[in-house]
Amino acid sequence: GYKVTVENAEGETQEFAVDKVKTFARNIYSTLKRELKISDSGDLEDPQPGESEDPEEPEVVIPNNEIWYTSSDNTMIEPSHTGESVFGATITSHTYNNGLGVITFSGDVTKIGNSAFYDRNQLTSITIPNSVTEIGNSAFYACHALTSITIPDGVTTIGNYAFYSCQTLTSITIPNSVTKIGENAFYFCDKLTSITIPDSVTEIEASAFSGCASLSSITIPDGVTEIGESAFEDCSSLTSITIPNSVTKIGENAFDFCDKLNSITIPNGVTTIGDSAFSYCRALTSITIPNAVTTIGSSVFTACSSLKEFKGKFASSDGRCLIVDGLLDSFAPAELTSYTIPSGVTAIGNGAFFGCSSLTSITIPEGVTTIGHQAFIACYTLASVYCKATTPPTLGNNVFLYNATDRKIYVPASDNDSIIKAYKAANNWCNYRDYIVEYKFK
Repeated sequence: GYKVTVENAEGETQEFAVDKVKTFARNIYSTLKRELKISDSGDLEDPQPGESEDPEEPEVVIPNNEIWYTSSDNTMIEPSHTGESVFGATITSHTYNNGLGVITFSGDVTKIGNSAFYDRNQLTSITIPNSVTEIGNSAFYACHALTSITIPDGVTTIGNYAFYSCQTLTSITIPNSVTKIGENAFYFCDKLTSITIPDSVTEIEASAFSGCASLSSITIPDGVTEIGESAFEDCSSLTSITIPNSVTKIGENAFDFCDKLNSITIPNGVTTIGDSAFSYCRALTSITIPNAVTTIGSSVFTACSSLKEFKGKFASSDGRCLIVDGLLDSFAPAELTSYTIPSGVTAIGNGAFFGCSSLTSITIPEGVTTIGHQAFIACYTLASVYCKATTPPTLGNNVFLYNATDRKIYVPASDNDSIIKAYKAANNWCNYRDYIVEYKFK
C-alpha cells in the first residue's frame, strides 16, 4: 500500500501508512477546528460570551485492530502476555515513534485479557479500541506509572485485580455497558480522586476500591444489590457515600477504616450488615439501623470514637449501645466519661468498647455472663471497672489491656470472700488478680 513521509520540526522523517495518516489527520483537524473556532465553511469564528476558550479535546478514535500507548521512558513496552487468548487477535507489528507506541493486530482487539500488561511500570497512558468488551484479571496489575486510560463503551466486565496498585491513576470513567467490577479491581489506586460508577453496574465485589486513599466521595448506582467484603476499606479520604435502596447486603469490613466518613444512610432494603462493616469510622457521629436488618455481624461499629448515638433497630433506650439478642456489639462513646451498661445486656462483644479513650468508669450489670476478647482494650483513661456479677463472667483475651495505670476492678463483697476468690482464680481474670478488689454495691 501507499506510504507518506512526514518530517518533524527537527528535520527527522518517518514513513506512515496512508490509513494511519488519515486517522492522525482527522484527530489533528478536529482539535484545530475546536481550538481555532473554525466553522464548517472554513471561516474563523469569534468566541461567544461565556463560551470556553479551552474546549475539551475530542475523543481519539483508533482502529479496532490497534492499541496506542505512551511510556515514561519513550521506549517500546511489550505486553506481558500475547496471543488470541489475551487480545482476541495476534500481534502483526509493534512500533514506538515520536512518543507514541502502536501495537497492530491481525484482527479486531476484543479484550485486554488476563495479565496483558501485568507489571509494566513504564506504561503512562493507553487507548483501547471500541471493539474491546472485556478487561481481564490483572490486566494492568501494578502499572504504577499509568495516569490515564479510557475504557470504551461496550466493555461489560472489569476483572479481578484489573487495575491493582495503579498508584498514579487519578480518575477513571467506567462506561454504561459495565455490569461487574471484580475483586480488588482498583485496590490501592491511592491517587484516584474520582470515579463514576454507571447505573449498569450490579456487582461491586470484595476489595474493589480498598485502599483508594484519595477518593473523597462516591455514589453507588441503583441496581447494585450487594456491597462486597472490604469494598471501600481504608478509603481514608471518603467523607460521604450514597447507597441506593436496591442494596440488601453490606459485606464485612465494607467501610472499615474510612476515617473521614461523617455521614452515611443505610437504606431500608438492607437486611444484612457484616462483621466490622463500619469499624474505625472515626468521624461518624450518628447511625440509624433500618427495621429490615435481620442479620448483623460483630464489631460493626468498633472504634467509632465520634459516634454519639444509635437509632432504629437494636439501639438501646439511651441510644448509646447497639444490642442484638442481649449482646452489646458496639458502643457510642463520644463525650462520655462514665457509663452504666443497660441491665438487659447478657454479653459484651469482642472489642465493643475498643479505644474509648475518654471513658474513666464503666459499670457492668449482674446479668452479664460473657465479656469478649479485647472488649475494653485501649481505653487509656479507664480507671474503674464495676462488675456486679456474683459469678465471674467468661472473660476473653486482653480485655483490659492498655487501661489507666493501676486500674481497679470492683467485684461484689461477700462474707467469706468467696466471690473475690472466684474472680482471682477464674481464667483470664487471674491476670488482673492484683487489681481486683471488693465493693459493696447498693
